[in-house]
Amino acid sequence: MKKRIDFQISGNQKCGTNALHNLLDQHPAVRMSSPKELHFFDAKNYRGDESAFQTYHRDGWGLGNGGLESAFLYGESTPKYVLLGPGGEARFLGRIQEYNPDIKHIVLFRDPVERAYSQWNMLRHNGRPVVDFETVVEVGTSAKSPQSSSFNIISRGHYGQICQNLLSLFGPERCCFIRVTDLNHQMNEVTDFLGIAPMNYETRYSYVLPYTSAMSEETRKTLRSYYGPEMVRFGELTGIDAADWIDR
Repeated sequence: MKKRIDFQISGNQKCGTNALHNLLDQHPAVRMSSPKELHFFDAKNYRGDESAFQTYHRDGWGLGNGGLESAFLYGESTPKYVLLGPGGEARFLGRIQEYNPDIKHIVLFRDPVERAYSQWNMLRHNGRPVVDFETVVEVGTSAKSPQSSSFNIISRGHYGQICQNLLSLFGPERCCFIRVTDLNHQMNEVTDFLGIAPMNYETRYSYVLPYTSAMSEETRKTLRSYYGPEMVRFGELTGIDAADWIDR
């Protein structure tokens, strides 16, 4: 028996975490949480004691106080865990480090401009109060309201800072950064990182909500320029080629 889960798909929102969670759930050596997003470490009433951790294990994996079976790897997927504070600090990763300093993190990335527009579209689709995307970009890139939903949408694309926070707390050997193309054909990278055998998976794809309109080219160029320094930093930290995500 062991006392801590082994890994988290800790980011990023609208980058394929649902698909990866469902793919890994097929592996006989893995036990993924149900529901997918437990939101344990970002809870407003968070407690970091052993009793709370046992509740976390029970709610996510149906486990009692006996612990987790050593024969399996346990994982969950809450993209909010990599969320940044107004100064770029990690809001929740410190709690995870205290829970298990050896936990592994899988973090997915896509074009940050498209990611931001996809999140905004999802919020509107779900009936959440959100201003038009042009205003989101104006407010979010100016950092006038660091607690606003606009800042949240834009700051989730600060990939360089997100990677820096993870690497500082957990080290490169516990971080797997993936630029998503098609996760169905990228699973060997994941299984190698987790140290489990490769297998053939039943194909899974992310659900894409229809857009009511296209992003304007002016807004797209504004975001490309804004994210440029973050993409350079992201590439330097991870070795991932993000040149086509930079202002062009």
